Amino acid sequence: MDYKKELQDLIETVVREGASDLHLTVGVEPTIRVSGFLIPLAKKKKLVAEDTLSYISEMLEKDELKLFLEQKEIDFVEEREGKLFGYEFKYSPGGIKAPAAFLESYPNSEFMSITPENYLDFIT
Repeated sequence: MDYKKELQDLIETVVREGASDLHLTVGVEPTIRVSGFLIPLAKKKKLVAEDTLSYISEMLEKDELKLFLEQKEIDFVEEREGKLFGYEFKYSPGGIKAPAAFLESYPNSEFMSITPENYLDFIT
C-alpha cells in the first residue's frame, strides 16, 4: 500500500467532511470525528499494526519516530495549505485502557471502550 498517498486521501477526507479528528486504530477502519460523532470510513479496510505504524512513519521525521517508539506517545501540530492540524499518537499494545484519573476517581466502576462492534449496546 502507498501509505503516503493513502494518508493524503484521509486528510483530504477530514477537510472535505469538516472533521475535527482522524483516528487510526488497530482493528478498526480509519475513523473521523464530525460534530462530535465518530464515523468509521466503511470503504476503508480495518487497520493492522503495520498500517498504523506505517502512517506514523510517513508523518514523523526519524528522530520524532525514535522518540515516539521510546516514549510510546507524541503530540505535534503542523500547517497544511493554511490550516493547522494537531496530531496525537499513543501506543497501546494491550488495547484501550482506562485513564488513571478515571480509575482513581471511580474505583468501583467498569471502564468500557465503544467500538464499531459493540456501539449498539450503548444506545438506549
